[in-house]
Amino acid sequence: MKIEFNSEKREFAGITEQDLYFWQDAFPLVAVLQEIKSAAQWLYDNPKKKKKNNRRFIGNWLRRAQKDRLDLAGRKLSGLPVCKRCGRPAYIWTYDNAGIPYWICKEHTPPSKLPAEILKIAVAALKKVPANLTDKDINDIRNKNLNALKAL
Repeated sequence: MKIEFNSEKREFAGITEQDLYFWQDAFPLVAVLQEIKSAAQWLYDNPKKKKKNNRRFIGNWLRRAQKDRLDLAGRKLSGLPVCKRCGRPAYIWTYDNAGIPYWICKEHTPPSKLPAEILKIAVAALKKVPANLTDKDINDIRNKNLNALKAL
């Protein structure tokens, strides 16, 4: 059965229970119904990008969502920093009101504060770094910071 997109209702028509069952089975890390709603909203927001094969579009959307979940899980297990607020890859080290450090992604840093925050972190880091650090010292500091982040 062909799946059609109804732009007035912002939903897909023609999705069967069997489709949902197979998609949930194929993409176990994904909330299939929520992702289908997100895909429908994307099509509504981008009317010039109308799809000829909505079944394939939904399958690809779910495949990317599954890949994102797997990438995130791998990033957390590898010890790489993730945003405290959303779990996405983190790039910015900041402090909360109590002075406790944590990582956030660029999306959760207000644009007006981003350059000042980076400058503040860089200056603080330079003040704390002794001139005679060895590679072992640097690795120890890195591991200590990663362990502190995992505890958050």
